[in-house]
Amino acid sequence: MTTCQLWLMSGILLWAQGTGNPAPIERLLAAGRYAEALSALDRAPAAEKQSGEWHLLASKAYDGLNDPKKAVEEAEDALATNPRDERYHLQLGQIFLSRNTPQAANEIFNSALKLFPDSLPLLLGRGISLLNLGRYEAAERDFETCLQKNPGLGIAFESLETAYLQTSRPELAAHTASAWRTKYPDDYRGHYFFAAAEEQLAPDSGAERKALEEALRAKPDYAPAKVLEAKMALRSGHPNEALALLQEAVRLRFDYPLAHVELAKTYRALGRSADATRELEILKRLSDQRPQSLAYHRGSDIPGRQ
Repeated sequence: MTTCQLWLMSGILLWAQGTGNPAPIERLLAAGRYAEALSALDRAPAAEKQSGEWHLLASKAYDGLNDPKKAVEEAEDALATNPRDERYHLQLGQIFLSRNTPQAANEIFNSALKLFPDSLPLLLGRGISLLNLGRYEAAERDFETCLQKNPGLGIAFESLETAYLQTSRPELAAHTASAWRTKYPDDYRGHYFFAAAEEQLAPDSGAERKALEEALRAKPDYAPAKVLEAKMALRSGHPNEALALLQEAVRLRFDYPLAHVELAKTYRALGRSADATRELEILKRLSDQRPQSLAYHRGSDIPGRQ
């Protein structure tokens, strides 16, 4: 799973659940205070610990503490209490998806969609799992359906554009991004993806530069746009300008691999081979830090349990 797709998936549950007035434990989870949330859950009455809601919250806490095996177990226990609660399927699927196990996630989302065929979050999750499996045509169908149901769903738009660009179809990416820019002129995503498509179609064109300027005007701290701008600067023979942009991109998002790739190229262009080597070493460490795939067993076995 790429960093971009991980970030996309992380937004699914937040978007699906909305805001409202969360309970105290949910507030702890939202604040990243996972251990405190678990302690609060442990203090709950015994009867409450048998509820699907309790297991769901426990799953989120373990997920936040990077204990995916326990997170899966709790999500499965939640499902056992009520298989017709969409949130439990969504929680289980996103655990696998965010931990480099897209096949398991895809099967979970597929199964859940039989119960909830109109679920937008489940459809979006399945689309991202298909994207990670390289099944681009099927993924695009899911994203397109999501956008038909909710034309302003930015996560689906980003995912669809990612699929187009990963399969070298910049014309389609540019057309879709252009329509998004017209409809949502204040949204940085339309401008950025139009620029990314233009980079493949006509590098360093005025259209690419203008779109990048609009993307950064809408979101000045958007690292991918700064990387794209740096690539333009490097191609135009301005390595020092590119260097400043890339260093800023890395500061904004250290875990963005492409920033380190381009930074290594720029260091080489400036004759700074030791710095280029260092960036490639950082890139390797980022790759090594990707979540390991979880064990997944079909049939009567519970996914994730050894």
